[in-house]
Amino acid sequence: MKKILLLITLILSTNAFSQQERLSGMGYLDISIPDKYHTFNPYDLGNNPAWLVNDETNSFLKIIPSFSGYDGTYRRYYDAAGENLYKLKFAGLKTLKSGGTFYGETSYEFDFRRSVNRSLRYNTYGGQAFFIADTTAGNFRYMGPLIKFAYSYEPINKLYAGASIKYRILDGLKYIYSRAEVLYREIETNVGLAYKFDENYSLGLNYSYLNDQENIESKSEDLLDVELYEFRGEKYAILKRGGTINQKIKGSGHELSLQFYETSELLETGLAATYRKSNQKVLIPFSLQTQSFNEYEEGYSSFSSASVELKSRYHLTNEITIAMTAGYFRDYVWSKNTAKLKTLWEWEINNFVGGAGLSWKINNNFIAGIEYNYSNINADSSKYIDSRFSKENFGNHFIKAGAEYQILENIFARAGYNMGIIKKDILYGGENISINKITTGLGLYTFSSFTIDIQLEYGFYSGLPNTLKRAVFSGYSTIKLFTF
Repeated sequence: MKKILLLITLILSTNAFSQQERLSGMGYLDISIPDKYHTFNPYDLGNNPAWLVNDETNSFLKIIPSFSGYDGTYRRYYDAAGENLYKLKFAGLKTLKSGGTFYGETSYEFDFRRSVNRSLRYNTYGGQAFFIADTTAGNFRYMGPLIKFAYSYEPINKLYAGASIKYRILDGLKYIYSRAEVLYREIETNVGLAYKFDENYSLGLNYSYLNDQENIESKSEDLLDVELYEFRGEKYAILKRGGTINQKIKGSGHELSLQFYETSELLETGLAATYRKSNQKVLIPFSLQTQSFNEYEEGYSSFSSASVELKSRYHLTNEITIAMTAGYFRDYVWSKNTAKLKTLWEWEINNFVGGAGLSWKINNNFIAGIEYNYSNINADSSKYIDSRFSKENFGNHFIKAGAEYQILENIFARAGYNMGIIKKDILYGGENISINKITTGLGLYTFSSFTIDIQLEYGFYSGLPNTLKRAVFSGYSTIKLFTF
């Protein structure tokens, strides 16, 4: 029966659930709190499946219901007025001793977006110059499963190999005119190697292939033609009218990541360097006189990104840990009209980040930490088709604080606070944005066969102009079974 339950869980299985049940309740402290489930190794920092066999050494089964959402006026023109996202997730890991480690995960989500303004795409603001819209603001719902499998083993001494595959599909529907139906699908495969030189030094390398596709279809239900607008940029659109209107968006990409990991009794350091190259094509179907259908490439977008991220923490004493992080992130995107071979939009963002943190184990029952992060952003956007050009350079500040207190034996209460000051939000367009977020959590570890973690959070965004407000909220519980 136990084997059958594990098999069902693995077959039903989303993205590898990041095991931060403890730290999320403590204000998402990222570097300063020592935690065996959140380290800087190639799996946690670089998403290298080869290191899974070292990252997880005990079998488990998790059941994770969760919800999240937002509401408010701080949003972009084509965004939803509010969103509620519900998920039920199962995750199982089985250690096979010399046979390696097998991991499976599944989830089903229901995403309800209230009053989506015109846009019919699952992700309107993806950085490309093309999107499709109707003339109404209406509710949208997306629903569907996500499945992931991963396997990691040690083929020869000190050399680890691993692979993972993820499949996600969502079915979307707009409840009012133009009654758009959306089918969104994404696939990601990931293969990796890692070598452990000795107990202190390790090196990892992994490669990922990504593929996604979105089909949008609007069909008249009252014998009248449906009208949609295919935008190129923000101002100019081509009107499409017909009984049925289709559009397909295909994307594919490659990612290469290199990780270095050092660990000792007092020091832990992780370094990850990643490069990604991908593209997206907007395809319009057209009919020939033979009544066969072909696809015409209307638009093409190219995406490239590179990043280097360093995280390190040092146990200064038995009670005090100091930590630091630094990184560089670059994104460059351009879009062109395929027939005209003309660039419509190109933009580049360079982001330098740095931070430091400190945690203090005040006594055996109480630990607290604080972290500060600064990011300097240099953004350059040239939207030729709209004659809009901008260059920005500014800095943002973010502070995180959190604590954990042991109420009784194996019962822990957690709380955290986040405060951010964003001079200019290049994604949403606001200025002088202030962020305030409160997190709480509870861990119950009194049972020999399972544990329970609960986390809740509430945040509030405000900025200039003063009408920009947004509330965000989320919560989840994790039931972790050790015998099944």
